[in-house]
Amino acid sequence: MFTTKSIKFSNIYPYIFTGIFLILSVFLIVNHELWADEMRAWNISSASASIAELISSLRASEGHPYLWSGLLYFISHYIVDNPEAMKVLHLAISVTTVFLILKYAPFNKILRVMLIFGYFFFYEYSIISRNYSIGILFMIVFCILYRNKYKNLVVLSIVLFFLGLGNIYSFMISIILFLYLLFEIILERNNRPNRLNKLHLSIASIIMLGSIFFMYWQLGSQMKSNVMGPSIFSIFSKNFISEHIKSIAMIPEAIIKSYLPVPNFILTFWETNIIFDFLSNINFILVYILGAILFVVPLFFLKKKVLFLYIMGNLPVAIIPIFVWQGSLRHYGHHFIILIACIWISCLKPEENYLIKNREKFSQKLMNWFLIICLASSLIGSGVAYYYDYKYPFSSAKDAANYITSEFNVDELIIIGYHFHPAEAIAGYLNKELYYPHSIEENKFRKFVNWPKMHGSYDINLPIRSAYKFLLEGKEVLLIISNASSNDKEILSKNNFKKIDVSFDNQIVAWEDFNLYLFDKHMKKLCESDKNNFMNCWEPLNDCNFTIEDGYILIDVFGEDPYFENNFVIDTGNDILVAIYNLRCEDPSELRIYYKERGDIYNEDSMLSFPLNAGSNDIFAIVPSDGDLESIRIDPVNTNINCSIEQIKIIELK
Repeated sequence: MFTTKSIKFSNIYPYIFTGIFLILSVFLIVNHELWADEMRAWNISSASASIAELISSLRASEGHPYLWSGLLYFISHYIVDNPEAMKVLHLAISVTTVFLILKYAPFNKILRVMLIFGYFFFYEYSIISRNYSIGILFMIVFCILYRNKYKNLVVLSIVLFFLGLGNIYSFMISIILFLYLLFEIILERNNRPNRLNKLHLSIASIIMLGSIFFMYWQLGSQMKSNVMGPSIFSIFSKNFISEHIKSIAMIPEAIIKSYLPVPNFILTFWETNIIFDFLSNINFILVYILGAILFVVPLFFLKKKVLFLYIMGNLPVAIIPIFVWQGSLRHYGHHFIILIACIWISCLKPEENYLIKNREKFSQKLMNWFLIICLASSLIGSGVAYYYDYKYPFSSAKDAANYITSEFNVDELIIIGYHFHPAEAIAGYLNKELYYPHSIEENKFRKFVNWPKMHGSYDINLPIRSAYKFLLEGKEVLLIISNASSNDKEILSKNNFKKIDVSFDNQIVAWEDFNLYLFDKHMKKLCESDKNNFMNCWEPLNDCNFTIEDGYILIDVFGEDPYFENNFVIDTGNDILVAIYNLRCEDPSELRIYYKERGDIYNEDSMLSFPLNAGSNDIFAIVPSDGDLESIRIDPVNTNINCSIEQIKIIELK
């Protein structure tokens, strides 16, 4: 009777715990707010009008294979254009992975349950919707099919092909797994010559070669450029002495965070590790010692042949952050996934020896205790993550988007995003194109910004100047500001942008806070001058003349210090906004605006300075008034070069 019950439980237990996993995940994922990286993938896919446009955007700079984006494209275009659908797809992938582990993993039932509810399978690669879960799923499928590797050789190569389409880490691991298959085939060629079908081996090899060429087709253009700081695979893009060695020094940290993923018990727990922080605060040497111990211990409970896979599989996970981009926990987690795959495969080789011969019981006990320690740590990590992500916003983007929707007419509103990356999350929730002033593309209204097509540095004056341009066109403008420094806030205040008294800053991802700003002045036009009336509004005073040429006002310079002054009455005690449109000059230069109160003279203390780029420039400047502003003087360039202006608007701010 007991045996019958045990068999029945063994049959239904994968379904029971998969159901529990699904229920708990649904409770959490419904409350999980998408952060910028999650939403960016959705925005790129949903905003692409065609597959060709999607590929163009991905090839520009994303650094990821196209499978995840292709799935999102299909959902957003043919099922529902709502980013919440991405969670459903991602959870379906992770639940499938969990069921396969419960059904087929060669561990006891307790270890399997601990594994699926641990940090990576239950949270990082399940709740957070990224492309990493695809690679994890196909790694588990590989482990299942590996038992009959000779029979499944072609199918295994197809699985590895799709494993490589998850992300750059899983691609490198797919190559290592195939090399491991070849390694085993070579070692076993004399023992089992009849089990290998050479045609199948040839087909499998062609598929894997195709995988490499396909990956190059997807990411090759990024290998030759520096679109995201260091380019993908660009091993010479960092200073070797400083950056490379710094990345090498992070390998023990990566091992600790992967094998023992216990975060700090704080709101901003994500990407933290309490064990690493504790040891590094005492002495960083302890980090190296623990990292080495964690990596070396599995050598004594994995079968000899599997040691090749364990060592080689961990190499790309360690090397990629050195030469490409410093890793995060979602990248480091592949160390742990490789460990699980190696233990899985090792358990399928009862006839093979361990590194220490005749110590099978010792190796088994060591493996069980090592797994228990790692999985117990992982359970603590998932518990911390579940608690904070359920109770607090992961990102404030959704709350900010809901507020904007409730308080504004979103269809008519111009929304300017700064910094652009966090703002992309709001764009996804609003399903609206935001204006990104840091984009160098002609059309700055987008749901996302291509990495290579943006200014190299952030400048709070860019969104401010953009806002002025739309305000002067009579548009309602909202600034979304994240990660604002105290200096940024001061500049916003000086330019009459007032923060809405609602904060979105109590979230898990520390840099995804949002402040909303509105222009808090009324505008009254004092003068608007262009080719039709420029001569009546402005008077050249020194070293320049005005002529009209092709619809522009040419500032004909004949001396070293050209400037002109208003020829209309200002007479206001309020600040004024000076808007100069399409100021063109051939060489980089400088524009200065002098202003004076009644009875005063122009001086350097009452002057605003703006750099001019070669080509077209739009200048927006707030001229302050202490009570009786009388006149302004514009020095268009500080050298003896001609320039042209399309229009100047003078606006009183009341």
